[in-house]
Amino acid sequence: MKAVFFLFILFIISAPPAFAADSSPAGEANTANIAELYSNLESFDVTLYSTQPKENLSLEVFLISSKVTREKTLDRQEFLVSSLPANIGVTKVGFWKVSNPERGAYKLKARLLEEEQVLSEAEYNFAYGSNSASRLLVNDLVPNSQGISVALSPKEASLFDIEYMLVNGSDVVYTTKAEKLSLTSVPDVFSAPWGTLLENNKEYVGRVKIQIYSPEREVISSTERFTARDNAEITDIYKDETGASATVFGRSQVPFEGDLVFSVYELTGTIGNRNSGLVETTRVRVPVILNNDDETVEVAWKHKLSL
Repeated sequence: MKAVFFLFILFIISAPPAFAADSSPAGEANTANIAELYSNLESFDVTLYSTQPKENLSLEVFLISSKVTREKTLDRQEFLVSSLPANIGVTKVGFWKVSNPERGAYKLKARLLEEEQVLSEAEYNFAYGSNSASRLLVNDLVPNSQGISVALSPKEASLFDIEYMLVNGSDVVYTTKAEKLSLTSVPDVFSAPWGTLLENNKEYVGRVKIQIYSPEREVISSTERFTARDNAEITDIYKDETGASATVFGRSQVPFEGDLVFSVYELTGTIGNRNSGLVETTRVRVPVILNNDDETVEVAWKHKLSL
């Protein structure tokens, strides 16, 4: 009896997803204020809050060098706040343009305006080049299409919170917070997944803000840019003479949209001298999947294979 062997080939094809823009609802004017702000010489963030919806505000920020006898403005930036929803904090993030900074005292000054009227003002003082070292050291920060991870080393036992931020342009589009974390003497890695959709091939910024408590309140931050990519892999396959199936696992918060191509070949000849001929190929759409999602796709051969 002649023995017939079949070769099964499967691959996955990505297709570009479509995105729709959301519009924010308009609101009536009411009191708005600067609820929180933080800065170092690399970057800053300012959180705004209002009890009623507001729109078309502007935020001015200044980096000021605080000398004993005078103050000098080193950088100024302005942001449009197109929509400020009621009872929801909106955070803006920016990066200072400072070269060859000097040791000393600095100040972030922020103003929230509606047309020419100042609605709120706030300041944040900090030092650069201080002899007092932080109790935590950021060894590495790695954001990607799945989430964000930060490696921390303790100089002494510390209890702290980590706020993870996903930044699009100057807007924080997703944030989550882990509280009452601790390190004693051994470095460790802390991670969080993104809880929102990302856009394929778009650049984002991953940011962490770490607040250390006793004996003195201390805040440190770190940022890193990354480009979001869709990503999925075939984790399991099954095949027999009637058909085949494959499981696709998502590894990105960019929605994966693509096809699975199932191909079966007949193998002839002897071991070491095989020839193959295409018997059948089938292309099937994969349901949209995100990070840590999985979908199993099945196909049936048009004709039962003779094994």
